[in-house]
Amino acid sequence: PWAKKAKRAYVANMVGTGIMPTANTGNKNRDKKIDRAFEEWCRECDAAGMMDFFGLQALVAGTVFESGEALARYRDRRPDDGLTVPLQIQVLEPDYLDVSRFGRPQANADNVINQGIEFDRLGRRVAYYLWAEHPGDTMGLLTSRLLSSSRVPADQIAHVYRIDRPGQIRGASEYAAVMQKAHDLAEYDDAELVRKKIAACFAAFVK
Repeated sequence: PWAKKAKRAYVANMVGTGIMPTANTGNKNRDKKIDRAFEEWCRECDAAGMMDFFGLQALVAGTVFESGEALARYRDRRPDDGLTVPLQIQVLEPDYLDVSRFGRPQANADNVINQGIEFDRLGRRVAYYLWAEHPGDTMGLLTSRLLSSSRVPADQIAHVYRIDRPGQIRGASEYAAVMQKAHDLAEYDDAELVRKKIAACFAAFVK
C-alpha cells in the first residue's frame, strides 16, 4: 500500500492533471487552429486507443517510477487512417529493449551497441533494438515474433529516465533503494497481525 501511494504521489507531482502546451506564433487565428488541432490529437494520440495525451503522461511517469525508465515510440500513420494528425505514441515498458544486443553492428562498425542501444562514435544514440512483443507474452512466442529484435532509429524513440550519474544509459527504479526495507516491513506487519489473532484466541487458562 505504501509503495502504491508513493507511486501515485510521484505521478501527481510530476505531471499533475497533465502538461498542456499552447501555441504562440504571434498570430491569434493561427494559434487557435493549432491549439484546436492539438486538442483533437490529444484524444487520439494513443496507439493503443485507450488513453488521451494526459493519460499517456501519467503512464510514462508511473513507469519511470516503477521500472526506472519508459520508452515512448512515435508511430507515423497513413493519411487515410482518419487521424487529425498522422502520428500516434506507443508507450513501452523497458522490457521491450533487447538488452542482449552488444558489440558492433554489421552495418556500421564505427558504432557500438550496449544493452540494446546503439551509439555512434561520438556517444550519441542512433538506434534502439526492440522486441515486436513483450518478452513475457506467451502469444508472441506462439507467433514466433520474439525470435529477433528490430532496429528502430533513435529519432523515433523518447527514452525517459532520470540520470543520476555521468554516463548512465539506463534508468533505475525508485523502489530499488527501499525494496528490501519495504519487504521487511510488510513481513513484520503480517507477523504482528498473526500475533494479535493468536492473542485474541486466548480466553482463559486452567492450571
